[in-house]
Formats: sequence, C-alpha cells, structure tokens
Amino acid sequence: MDSFELLRRYAAGERDFTNTNLQKIDIRDTNLDEIDLSGADLSGAYLERVILNCAKLRGTNLTNVRVYELGLRNVDLREGSLEGISLETTILTEVDLSGANLKKAIFVETSLINANLSEANFSCVDLIRANLSKANLSEANLKGANLSGADLSYAELSWVDLSHGTLVNSIEPIPLIKFC
Repeated sequence: MDSFELLRRYAAGERDFTNTNLQKIDIRDTNLDEIDLSGADLSGAYLERVILNCAKLRGTNLTNVRVYELGLRNVDLREGSLEGISLETTILTEVDLSGANLKKAIFVETSLINANLSEANFSCVDLIRANLSKANLSEANLKGANLSGADLSYAELSWVDLSHGTLVNSIEPIPLIKFC
C-alpha cells in the first residue's frame, strides 16, 4: 500500500491497518492518531511530522525507519522491532516500548520520560543526553549502550544489564521511595 491509499482510507474513517505492507512508505505532516498498525511492516519508511498518538504498533516492524518530529504519546510498541531506527531529539514521553527490539537505535537527546522500557533490547544503542527520568528500565538489556550525559533520575533500573556500557557524565539514578 502506498501513502496515498493509506491516507485516503484513514480519512474515510478506517483505523485498522494490521499486518499491512508499508515498506518504504513516505508520510509527511499527518495526524494518524489511534491508527492500528499492529504487525505492519514499515521498514525503511520515512515519517516527517507524523503524529501517532495512541497508535497500536504492537509487533510492528520499524527497522531503519527515518523520522523527523515524530509524535508517539501513549503508544503501544510492545514486541515491535525498531532495530537501527533514528529517533534523535524525539519526544517519547510515557511511550510503552516494553520488550521491543531497539538494538543499534539512535536516541540522542530523546525524551523518554516516564516510559516503560522494561525488558527492551537497548544493546549498542546511542542514548547520549537522553532523558530517561522516571523510566522503567527493569530487566532491559543496555549492554554496550552509550548513556553519556543521560538523565536516569528516578529511573527503575532493577536487573538491568549495563555491561560494557558508557555512563560518563550521566545523571545518577535516584531510588524511588515506596510508601505503604
């Protein structure tokens, strides 16, 4: 399916695009709130100023997607693949990326505040100056990740693999205090 067909069907009220082949699709300046792209293949896609708030992207292949000013608030991306994706300076506040494959992704200066990143694969990921405050990184694989200058304040870091990672000038985690 090409971008014209996708946008035409979305404008007509269709939201279910599960398991759709959207490889190398080029979408710009579009609001696709609440779209269901679960299981879709968006590998190699270009998304410029696209808003995907409350979208369902579970199991979606976003490998090597190129983005610019992507809006992903309250998105379900569990078990999706974002291997090699570049999300520099992107705001991903409260995004759910639990269990997602993010290997070799670029998150330079990306806001991941209060994000669920548990059990995600961040191996060899570039998280330079990323804001991970209040993020849930429990059981995440950060092996070889570059967290230089990253903000990890109030982040949940239980059972995180940080072996061979870089934490130069990062803001130290502050443990959360739980009240009974």
